[in-house]
Amino acid sequence: GVASALWHGPLSLAALLFWGSWDIGAQPPSTGHKELLLTMASPTQCAMDGMPVLIRRNSTSACVSSSAFLNEAELERLLTECRELLQQDDRSQNEVINIEFVASQIYLEAGRLDLLFVDSNGLPIAVEAKLALNDEARRIVVAQAIDYLSALTELTVDELNNAVEQKLEGALMRLAKGDDELFDHLWDCVATNLRAGKARLVVALDDAPASLERIFRFLAKNSSLDVQLMTLQRYKTDLGDVIVPQMRVSPATERRPVGPPRTTETPKQLLAVVDAYN
Repeated sequence: GVASALWHGPLSLAALLFWGSWDIGAQPPSTGHKELLLTMASPTQCAMDGMPVLIRRNSTSACVSSSAFLNEAELERLLTECRELLQQDDRSQNEVINIEFVASQIYLEAGRLDLLFVDSNGLPIAVEAKLALNDEARRIVVAQAIDYLSALTELTVDELNNAVEQKLEGALMRLAKGDDELFDHLWDCVATNLRAGKARLVVALDDAPASLERIFRFLAKNSSLDVQLMTLQRYKTDLGDVIVPQMRVSPATERRPVGPPRTTETPKQLLAVVDAYN
């Protein structure tokens, strides 16, 4: 059967990722795992308020409460194993964009990037995973993440491949599914995107205060940077983990200001933040 979830309190767009058996009360399979991605009509304020989630199947229900991530390594491992969490929900595009994991803990000129992915358009995706932040830390993480993005896009495709010990090549081969011609095309797309300074930055948190969301929304609306802010919350059940992701800020969903075309130059205020971080 297919499990469903009922939310209490204010609702918004959310997705649940289930591991193990679908049947409430049944034991998870002894080998392997199954995944089920459900999209609901509205996002999980209840998770942020600490309210329980009620999972129902037929006449049986189970109530689960949130469970904090023990450390950032857990959050990174989740993103690595469940790349679907990073896929954009853009129903205006018929094209399905796949994502492959490249490497973790990549040493760049600006420091050590947590995770690197690449999509089937050859777009590099830099991911920083952080747990709950105080006021000072959240300002630092914004500047740090943008600094990583700038260092990443300074590399050529060959330099990036060397930096990740040829793992970019492996990720593109998986996306190409053994098609040499498609692999060459993807390689060229990565090279082109890097030369154009194009890459996506995703900051994934267990919680995002309103002030941090405001900073990312400003960047998404008023710069050419492809920046996303997402939160991930976990619920422990007898069936396994329920993961509730929420895309808090994304350029795809932000309304751009009306007026002349945006400049591709980095705003001076943003450069000042990065310089202060350095």
